[in-house]
Amino acid sequence: MFVGPLILIAIALLLAVIDYCKDRPHRVCQMFGKKSRLASFWMVLAVFVPQASGIYSRAADQAAGTDDATVAEIKSLVEDAQLALFSKEYDEATTLLRKAIALNSHDAGANYDPIQFRRESPSAYGLSQVRQMLNDRPLMAAYTGEEDDLVNWAACRFSARINGGQMKWDASATDDPQCDSQMHVPHPGDPGFIRIRNLSEADTNKTAGFEWLWSHAVFELHNVDNAADFDALYEKARQNKITEDDFVKSMFLLELRAEQRTRKWYVEIYLPYAKKNKLRTQPMFWCFDSWGEPDSLFRNCTDKTKYPWLPYSSFYNGLRSKQ
Repeated sequence: MFVGPLILIAIALLLAVIDYCKDRPHRVCQMFGKKSRLASFWMVLAVFVPQASGIYSRAADQAAGTDDATVAEIKSLVEDAQLALFSKEYDEATTLLRKAIALNSHDAGANYDPIQFRRESPSAYGLSQVRQMLNDRPLMAAYTGEEDDLVNWAACRFSARINGGQMKWDASATDDPQCDSQMHVPHPGDPGFIRIRNLSEADTNKTAGFEWLWSHAVFELHNVDNAADFDALYEKARQNKITEDDFVKSMFLLELRAEQRTRKWYVEIYLPYAKKNKLRTQPMFWCFDSWGEPDSLFRNCTDKTKYPWLPYSSFYNGLRSKQ
């Protein structure tokens, strides 16, 4: 019964940031870029007014054109989790989101156990990269300490050798200014890196900025697991053995796998962390807007000015020019 006034208040609060949200795609143009601007608006509004999540869901469905009964059930579970989190009922939200992931066919997060990192010890190098990242992106350090799971998980990822090389933190701007984060594939003798657009408390509130930045870091540190597959695709493009459409689709499917693992990480690591620190949290920062068969999801990406066509069409053409 308070939905109307709450929405008006939320709109007033969001006027200062709505231009940012409507014109700059999230992550590698992934979350906001997939949806219409209307759907993006409702997703942002749902962070502050959970009753708006149902309106967001309808807007997202219109953009995605999906009516599958299982997907509808999954989205309902996510909405219920958002409402639970608004009341800081973290355990209930965890149960609901685990069920959503389990219902999603071929979900890469279904059998993924992100807490296995606790059996590992990060290297001094890995810890140094995380310390530098937190120094360069101060909002990421707002609620963390070196004994926390967030820091230790990231340090373990930076400690690992992937595709024959190491990963490092790079504070530089992303190559494409429309992308909020970026991962460079590692190779022997050529470290890979992640980059994340900076945010300050002038851009957002501290809790939302903390979560936004960490969601990007976690996604990119999962995305690097696709390194060998990315390299194979790049080589096919250089040799003209794959079409532009198939290249873009393949990149989309690989990054979808990273998204799915990222949202499982959110459920198993970030939610307990949020509960411990009594933080507000929003699942939509963590890829909880993409459900259903991967091929079906890609078929809905018809706007070639948005992700995954941006940035991967131009990237494909760049690879072709280097043959």
